[in-house]
Amino acid sequence: MFRLFVYGSLMDPGLVRRLLGRDVRALPARLKGYRKVEGAEYPTAVRDEGAYIDGLVLEGLSEVDLRNLD
Repeated sequence: MFRLFVYGSLMDPGLVRRLLGRDVRALPARLKGYRKVEGAEYPTAVRDEGAYIDGLVLEGLSEVDLRNLD
């Protein structure tokens, strides 16, 4: 099983449920050393040593789940 850090639209549990057909455990998480690029077409993270991105870690994902979320 896999864990995945998310920080954009995949923080919406309803969207994740529609994509996977089930609920998954989501825990608050912080990715240090990166910042979100504002105004990008898609959520984008770039290295920035003094920054962080707040998001969630989705747990208990299969390889099929990862492909569906991608």
